[in-house]
Parts: sequence; structure tokens; C-alpha cells
Amino acid sequence: MRIALDALPLVSSRMTGIGYCEAGQVQAMMMLHPEEQYVLQFFDKGDGVEKRKRLYYYEQQRNVSVRQGHFSGYLYRLMTTAIPLPYRAFFGKDVDITHFFNYIIPPGVAGKRIVTVHDMVYKTFPETVRGRTRFMLESGLQRSLHRADLIVTDSEFSKTEIIRYFPATEERIRVVPCGVDKLRFSPMPPADALTGELFSLSGNIRASKELRPPDSGICPLKAAASGCTAAGTSWRLRLAE
Repeated sequence: MRIALDALPLVSSRMTGIGYCEAGQVQAMMMLHPEEQYVLQFFDKGDGVEKRKRLYYYEQQRNVSVRQGHFSGYLYRLMTTAIPLPYRAFFGKDVDITHFFNYIIPPGVAGKRIVTVHDMVYKTFPETVRGRTRFMLESGLQRSLHRADLIVTDSEFSKTEIIRYFPATEERIRVVPCGVDKLRFSPMPPADALTGELFSLSGNIRASKELRPPDSGICPLKAAASGCTAAGTSWRLRLAE
């Protein structure tokens, strides 16, 4: 089976949480299902050489190929809010499944269509979402969900939020929780074995997602550090010194 994956979040010059989420899922799929063929697809407006360097790891795998569409991805997304320009005109139609990790399935996609919708923040807290992103979602998400054969989201809460705003999607949603990167996180020792001072840095919901200045958000903690759990085990972030 040939599985196409929208690689735009992977080739961005500033990789976001969506990019890291896709990277983890793609690497897991390649490891768990090496018998499948994976096609990483992205739009190239003349910067394809630089973008392709960011896919070097994937291209070393025997079952991965890369396909470039020679057009501006941003312009394509903008155009398809009004004109149903088929995606397969740039990337072909010789795949069985195409998965988009960033909310929007464009028109004219080959094979079964899967989309990952991470949350409904643009509906619930629109003031925290930048204008361009909000416009893309307001103009394109409902059609994207209508095109989807399957909708993936990160949590049961996000699933309920999607159903709240788009009730017709309920039967097509599947929850795939984000995993834990064991290179960055490790099990914590028992609380009574912790030494030294711990602190938390509280953030603030803003459009820029910035943290508050440290002197307004630092709160000393003692041994009660079991608030963050994964499958019943406490985890901690290894902070770089």
C-alpha cells in the first residue's frame, strides 16, 4: 500500500508542535509497518532543495520517497478557499491513502483521505489564534471535515469539542494520543527521593503563546511533583543546563 503524507509541517523552517507530532507518528508508522510505502509530499516554490534537506532522515529509509509540487503552498491554500484546484494535479493519484496533519484536506486528493485535527481553539478562544490561521480554518475546516474519510485527534476532550462544533463528524473520529519522547522525558523517582528545589514557570494564553516574565511566574515546589502523569507513571522533562 502507498501512503502519502503531507510533509509541510516537517519541512518548515520553524517546526511547530504539529511538525513534531507528525514526525513522531510518521517514524512510528515506518517502524511498525515497514511493509508499506510512504510518500512525503510538499509544495516547493523554489526553496525545495533547502526543504528537502529537512527530510534527509526519512529519505534514508528504503520505503520512503519524496514528491514535490512546484507551486506556493500558501498560495494554493488561499486559492482553494474559492477555487477547487485539485491537489492531485500537483502530486498525482497513484496512492491509496493521503494523510494531512494540519486540519485541512484540499480538494481533489487521491485515495482515502485522513486529516488530523488537534483542537478547536480557533472556535473556543479565537483571540489566541493569529488572523491568517483563523481565516484558513473558518473558510476551510468544515469542507475539510466533509472530505475526510477518517478524522484523527489527540484526546477524548478534543473529540468532544470537534463533535460539539461539527456533530456530523462523530462516527469518523478516532483518538490517537500523543506519545512520550523518551529522549526528553524519563520516569521520576519517588517523591521522597527528590533532592534540591523544584519550580514551576506559569505561562499565559496569548496570541504569541509567550510565557510571562520569569519573576512573575516562578513558584517553588517541594516534593509534590506528580501532577504530570502518563499511563500512571510520573514523568519529568530533562532540562538543558
